[in-house]
Amino acid sequence: MKKRIIVSVFTIVVAAAVIAGGTMAWFTDKTEPTETVFTAGTVTIEAGRKIDINDSNSYEKYGTFFPDKVIFWKQGKDINGTPVLSGRSEPDVVLDDSDEFCSLGFDGELIVKFEHGIYEPEIVIVTEVTTDSSYPPESADVYVSATGEEDDWKRVGTANNGSKPEYTINELNILGVPYVKYVMIKDVTEKEQYNPRPSGNPPDGFDVKSIQVKGYYTEEDNWNPGDCNTRIFTIENTGTKGIYLRGKLTGNWYQLDGEEWVEWLDGGENIVTISLADKDDTDWEEEDGYFYYMKSIPGTYSEQDPENRTVELKVKVCLAKETGNDYQGKRYIVNATFEAIQSSNNAPYLAEGWELEEDFYKTNDE
Repeated sequence: MKKRIIVSVFTIVVAAAVIAGGTMAWFTDKTEPTETVFTAGTVTIEAGRKIDINDSNSYEKYGTFFPDKVIFWKQGKDINGTPVLSGRSEPDVVLDDSDEFCSLGFDGELIVKFEHGIYEPEIVIVTEVTTDSSYPPESADVYVSATGEEDDWKRVGTANNGSKPEYTINELNILGVPYVKYVMIKDVTEKEQYNPRPSGNPPDGFDVKSIQVKGYYTEEDNWNPGDCNTRIFTIENTGTKGIYLRGKLTGNWYQLDGEEWVEWLDGGENIVTISLADKDDTDWEEEDGYFYYMKSIPGTYSEQDPENRTVELKVKVCLAKETGNDYQGKRYIVNATFEAIQSSNNAPYLAEGWELEEDFYKTNDE
């Protein structure tokens, strides 16, 4: 019994997301500032996931890695408005270090996916090839993402064809991104530069030879009965107001169907447990299926240092000792969502969807 879905994360890896809590009577992470004389405070959070370097159950390797597959390819036209030549239209060439390349076409777009995410990524490397020194600059904006979702992309810079006619290696720093699994390249070459036009093939935008990301590559393919894997989530309050925070972690089993992972509905619900890793030394508590951070997290209005607006949730994900052979080769995907609500005016006790018991929090800092 199975249901086909798109899987964007891997074994015991978490795709962190952010959703709103409460009603519009309170500031939550989806509240938009009002355009009036008075500026309303904001509640926003950013969630990420990082490996625990002390977790011996994880296989970790540092290096520079190529993506596994192209998941989106929208090639633009050449400068004449006609299709790009067929010999320059195969996007899979960017997946390794061959001598081939593909042309994005003007306003073209390419998205690649890594089989396993790259943690603590340092740089994304985009290699461009221009074989005609008479060509003007060719450029493409480069973005990275952990989930591939529309609102999760971060621009890291612009790649160009630099020193023509040699290969140009663009090394773009990745700052403030804990985990990368997708890279997107969008052509931004200006057509107006081609007057007069260079000789040879008609200009067709940015030419991509390869894409790589440098960082830590981690996979967990040896999760055995009785094993526990430690995972850490980092959450930063990027809004102006102080907030209270809670998170919910859920999971599902998947099996390999050909080359695609699909949901496996025969997996037992009680085989996997997710709990606080340090119950006796933490500011988090479990209550009614949520992990609550028991202190107010200041906003940017009162605290400029991001370190003082950032908290960590450390959990352990355990596979029961009695797990049977039916689970061999299966994958368990954990999904995490975090909700934030303003910490002032008793919002967590009154807002719909929160409505906590009186004095739930140890402190009620504003």
